[in-house]
Amino acid sequence: MSFATPADLLRRSNADRLLQLSIPADMGMVSSGALRDAISGVGLGGYDADVRDTINAALEVIDCALGDATALISGYGVSQDASSESLKRIASTLAMYYLLGNGRGESDEKEYAATIKLLESHAKGVINLVPMPVVSGSGSAVVDMSAGNVVVFSNPSRYSYSGGNDF
Repeated sequence: MSFATPADLLRRSNADRLLQLSIPADMGMVSSGALRDAISGVGLGGYDADVRDTINAALEVIDCALGDATALISGYGVSQDASSESLKRIASTLAMYYLLGNGRGESDEKEYAATIKLLESHAKGVINLVPMPVVSGSGSAVVDMSAGNVVVFSNPSRYSYSGGNDF
């Protein structure tokens, strides 16, 4: 499972740019509408075989970039079961960075570095990128009414005590 889908990446970019970055050099450029149709699930039935082949090749490149982004994020301790708009944005930023390849600019490098710094903060426990379960706006508590239990989640580094026995 990826933290972001091709549709998430498309929402944060545009079809023309994604096509330019993902179509193999030995294939011709195709209509951005074809990529939108493929990603949205409309399908490519109305397109000729060359367009379908090109779009499928582009989708393989996009999926690879998203897979690489997911692997990197997971390497910083984020469970692949987690899902949030923040994780979609992080994965999309990383995937776009990978797609840019040698065409990266200074702003792309800065955005990548900031994303890595964010992931490092998560790994150190400074921030938590994994969304907490929320019940009725409680923030960090889950109520199991059938058993009468309340489970409170907390970042271990946020509420810890390292002093002696001076309670």
